[in-house]
Amino acid sequence: MHEDVVTQIGRVLSERLATLGDVDFLYLRKGQHSPQQALVVGSQNDGWLEDYREQRRWLQDRVVQAAQQRIAPFNWQDCAHPNVGLCEAGSHCQRVKGYTFSVHDHQQQMSLLSVIRRRDHSTFAQDVTARLADLQMLLIALHQRTQGLVLDNNLPALSPREQEVLLWSSRGKTYDEVAIILGIRLSTVKFHIANATRKLGVSNGKHAIRRALELNYLTSPLY
Repeated sequence: MHEDVVTQIGRVLSERLATLGDVDFLYLRKGQHSPQQALVVGSQNDGWLEDYREQRRWLQDRVVQAAQQRIAPFNWQDCAHPNVGLCEAGSHCQRVKGYTFSVHDHQQQMSLLSVIRRRDHSTFAQDVTARLADLQMLLIALHQRTQGLVLDNNLPALSPREQEVLLWSSRGKTYDEVAIILGIRLSTVKFHIANATRKLGVSNGKHAIRRALELNYLTSPLY
């Protein structure tokens, strides 16, 4: 299933970017909590992509680092030392011009799409800037499509009961009320809150609720 989605993304990007002429692309998705893991799809040759993935070159790629700090599309020429990841990957150091689009979500996941100029593409800048909005929407659609493909193994593993307790607490219920709703003792509620607080690396129950919301743990429907 994962490989099928990657193939589909590559095909969609090839088709949608064809109107820009002779360009390459790189789509990357990763989570803040597991920077070593990423989904990478590109139009470069297989050797380049294999090297980029195996060596995890996104960890040093200055374009990726810039995208982590931005929400608007940017020209690589606006970055310090642009194109580091591409150069380190081997054979394409000449490609020093590109545009990158990024999207960030509430689960602290990021997707970026880089459109890369080939040496003989003289109207590259004009072509891309004319389609900034379309390319940004394309990236948003890809980000939605790839949800769940990059597993964040460093996320704390909250138990279902811990999530339930935090969920009701996030809705303004007191610990006594949560105990009644779930049919458990008050001491058990406090026990689960304490465990969730420890796992989430925060100092108290209110911070645990906020952190759990940020990590999208509290989306189960109430009953």
